Amino acid sequence: MSLSANKLYELPPLIEDLTNLQVLTLSDNLLEYLPTKMGNFRALTQLAVSNNQLKELPATIGNLPAISQLWLDHNALETLPPSIGRCLSLKELNLDHNRLRTLPMSVCQLTALEELWLHDNELEALPSMMGKLKMLRTLTLSHNQLSTLPEGYSGIGGCVALAELWLKGNPLKRLPPELANLSTLRVLLLP
Repeated sequence: MSLSANKLYELPPLIEDLTNLQVLTLSDNLLEYLPTKMGNFRALTQLAVSNNQLKELPATIGNLPAISQLWLDHNALETLPPSIGRCLSLKELNLDHNRLRTLPMSVCQLTALEELWLHDNELEALPSMMGKLKMLRTLTLSHNQLSTLPEGYSGIGGCVALAELWLKGNPLKRLPPELANLSTLRVLLLP
């Protein structure tokens, strides 16, 4: 179902009854929040809420066991609820162009994650256990406030499938030496 580009400030109440939805596109609206009943959409595999005015996500976002694609780019998110770590089917998470300063450690529980888009935020640090994301192929971190990256094989060096790493526009002081061991790395955008 697509409700994109309708200048919606809130979702119509009847949408809460459509619990068998698999795809929901709410992009290009004026939404500031998502209803807590979003967690009832247990069959939802794709949720696009790009280009809105979201300031926070409901904790019930973690009740979406089938979600594999979640697009939240171009919003005003400052934090993510720790419950995001329960979205274990998530393969693509787009958080570009928000106001995130940190990520909850629970992001490291998203072991099916293949693409994590975080450029143009205000991130000052990444969770220390990023290396648990063994399936991660794309990690975009350009234009944040990162001065270091998590080191060791529990850090970025543990992301053994990483093919693209964008770091441009960060005040990085050094790179983890383990990056040299990532044989799948094909694109490295540096400051």
